Amino acid sequence: MAQGKKTQWEESKSNQIKMLASLDVPLSHIADITKLDRRTIQLVYKAELETQEDFVHSHVKAKIIQLALKGDKDMLKHFSKCQMGWSEKSEVEHKGISTPVINIITNKKDGSDK
Repeated sequence: MAQGKKTQWEESKSNQIKMLASLDVPLSHIADITKLDRRTIQLVYKAELETQEDFVHSHVKAKIIQLALKGDKDMLKHFSKCQMGWSEKSEVEHKGISTPVINIITNKKDGSDK
């Protein structure tokens, strides 16, 4: 193997470890699945274990962008809020009630208060 270049097998293992780590699979299970020693994974694939969140975030962000570009209204709104600083402004206007609520509640039709 040339320095800095991974073989196809190593690249495949790297991606597999990165994916498993991003799903919070324990290292002992990753070792069982990949058929590699835990220590080997910790030494050789240290970068994959440390960048697991970046891996997930980049995939989720790519999916959000893909859905937004397809016109998904929720994703357009989400992307605009998170990436572009957009926020929804809403106003609540209260005009009051023409008849006081107290009169409606205390008026009894059976005449027992008279």
